[in-house]
Amino acid sequence: SITWTAAASGGAGTLQYRFDVYKDGTLVQKGSYGTGKTFIYPATAAGTYKVKLYVKDASGALTSKTSAAVAIP
Repeated sequence: SITWTAAASGGAGTLQYRFDVYKDGTLVQKGSYGTGKTFIYPATAAGTYKVKLYVKDASGALTSKTSAAVAIP
């Protein structure tokens, strides 16, 4: 499985996080915004997975986005 714990600060009010998962370039799980900072994806098939993280504040402004790739043999 792939586990990612986000650490973000700034913005106005409570931060919300969204994690999207791509496998070999195809979106396989579109996340929804919530206050959970830790994401676990049970990667059960071989391939290259890319997790994109989006962070927005209480006003809805996107404060950060980043991504990380993991190859599962």
